[in-house]
Amino acid sequence: MGFFVSAAYGQKPERAYQIGDTLPFSARTYIASQVPSSQGKLVVLDFWASWCSPCVAMIPKMQALQKEFASELVIIPVTYQSKAEVETFQNRLKRQKGYSIELAQLVADSVLHALFPHTSLPHYVWISPEGRVLAITDQKQVNALSLQTLLKQPSLALKEKRDAPRVAYRKDKPLVFEGNGAQPSQLFYHSLATGFVSGLSAGVSFLSGDSTKGPRVSFRNVSLKKLYEWAYGQRRDFFHRDRIEVTVRDSTPLLFQIDDYKTWMKAHTYCYELQMPKGASEADLFAAMRQDVARLFPSYQVRLQTRMRRCYALSRLSEKQPYQSKGGPSNIAFDCFEGQGAQLKNESLSKLIANLSGFYQQNSRLPFCDATAYQGRVDLQLRCSLSSVTDLNRALAVYDLAFLEKEVPVSVLVIQDQN
Repeated sequence: MGFFVSAAYGQKPERAYQIGDTLPFSARTYIASQVPSSQGKLVVLDFWASWCSPCVAMIPKMQALQKEFASELVIIPVTYQSKAEVETFQNRLKRQKGYSIELAQLVADSVLHALFPHTSLPHYVWISPEGRVLAITDQKQVNALSLQTLLKQPSLALKEKRDAPRVAYRKDKPLVFEGNGAQPSQLFYHSLATGFVSGLSAGVSFLSGDSTKGPRVSFRNVSLKKLYEWAYGQRRDFFHRDRIEVTVRDSTPLLFQIDDYKTWMKAHTYCYELQMPKGASEADLFAAMRQDVARLFPSYQVRLQTRMRRCYALSRLSEKQPYQSKGGPSNIAFDCFEGQGAQLKNESLSKLIANLSGFYQQNSRLPFCDATAYQGRVDLQLRCSLSSVTDLNRALAVYDLAFLEKEVPVSVLVIQDQN
């Protein structure tokens, strides 16, 4: 087994060195002091680690090359790992393979790693007897022919190993945050959650997918009930208060406490964001969101169940279907100005119900639902106030449709304690 030298250097290198550079006198002296036999010879620094399979595979070859060119070459294995780690590896290698590293090697090194930074192994730095960096290569260039040629003509050009610049990373910090290991722009999927964030306005935003990323949904300082509503409503169904059943021992974490709203928000609202990868659908997004909220809040059992509820049920007044779409491009437009109404072109009736429930009639006495049983696409032009059921029915009359107050089976969001 070769001897170990723990690297120690009194002066931090000013910069990294590249091919063609001549090492400063202090660096050349340092290498010579660690491995005296290297003076006046071609030096190959063999940066390795015990976990690097190609590095381990190169050990017999490096030792054979050292013996073949002993008078003109010194190969120095260099690792950042400690002496204890390397000795454990050496003993295991000896038991399993019958050999170990016999060359003088530098352990616990930071000096040569700073002089020649790299991000992948194996990594070889070829240095002339005069201290000039002749080559920086991978293992493919390290062979007898290259060494013979280089010893005869020091200008031999070997294929350079080019590593990407090292990116700072700390394992005690989350990946990406504060530039740790990557930049936020590189994210193509993420799921994150926090508690209440002071100074951040409450809200929800949704972005459809594009050619590089899938859909994304973001929640800022919202209640757990709101997270459930979106996860199970999937941006198509907005649950009226009559379509939510909360039957838990303690409803405080789920329902707003008006008497002390600010204190309640700090303890019981959350920020949550889910970015899906390219190609994912909205259905994929909300399926993943349901899994997330189940993991984050395991105390609750949430599901959709059919219940009879009194609703404003969109109903057919005749067997006619004057609303049946004539085809063409799909288009939908809702106008918040009084009397402007809505236009649906080759769209489903569910879009009308969703917009009324989620926006224009969100404070309605009763929930809105579709009781027409019509599955096709529609063309509707409604010139009316979307906040008035009476005005809506006036506009719908030309299509033999109306919102009628009646009891119908609807989907209800049920939130219970986990058994």
